[in-house]
Amino acid sequence: MSVTRKWIQRPIWTLRNGDAIEPTTDTIAVERPLQILLDDDGQYREFAVLMRSPDDDIELVLGLLFTEGIIRSADELSLQPIPSLESDAIDKMVVHFKGERTVATTHYRQLAAHAGCGICSASTLEHYLEFVYPVLPMRKHSHCWSVIASVLEQIEDLHTAFRITGGTHWTLFANAKGEVLTLREDVGRHNAMDKAVGWALAHEAIDQVDMVFVSGRLSFELVHKALCIGASVMVGLGAPSTQAVDLAEHNGLTLMGFWKKHRINIYTHPSRLHCRSL
Repeated sequence: MSVTRKWIQRPIWTLRNGDAIEPTTDTIAVERPLQILLDDDGQYREFAVLMRSPDDDIELVLGLLFTEGIIRSADELSLQPIPSLESDAIDKMVVHFKGERTVATTHYRQLAAHAGCGICSASTLEHYLEFVYPVLPMRKHSHCWSVIASVLEQIEDLHTAFRITGGTHWTLFANAKGEVLTLREDVGRHNAMDKAVGWALAHEAIDQVDMVFVSGRLSFELVHKALCIGASVMVGLGAPSTQAVDLAEHNGLTLMGFWKKHRINIYTHPSRLHCRSL
């Protein structure tokens, strides 16, 4: 199996009408581990093991380190990918800090995470926020609902791994005009967000990101990451958690979810939107 494949086909069985089992095939999203190592004067310290889709690893690591508060720009480090040639082995990414920066002077938490993990190893929520949040100031202005709706319509037309497999998550960034900046996918929703953040960081486009769209539910961790990049609107296809709503409410983020073709719930700051129905 190629380490860069996003999906593979596997034999499965289908149960039809409760009484007939038929052999068939299904397209399944690939998930592989990525070990992130920090170069400590030639000695490697493990920072994280992520279960992820095997692509866009540099963007994934950049975005994760940025939203963890470890770096402020891509110029602070260089990344050395070490892909595994074995289908069941662990890929590696080595982080080399530049200049006088060392692991000893870097605050970080050792993170062992699965694809759906956000703050799995943080000892307390306060500890997590103290070092990581906020990174950038919020930009606050109004939005026309038709602009947001136009982005949602564009998403429906995009050729994504999610449409093919049903087994991935995506994150899409758009600017205030509703222009799509990037879309990144992964088996883990936090990984997809970190990949998109990494893209924006590598392309010096953080300031252009105004709206964040995600395929799944709106968790505290995803709202936190949206706040880190200064987004003013976040839209999810699923439901938010109470922590996500509280964080968005407190920090001026308009949070929207449960989007259907002709309906969406607005959980915080509806005054940011202007349209005839509000």
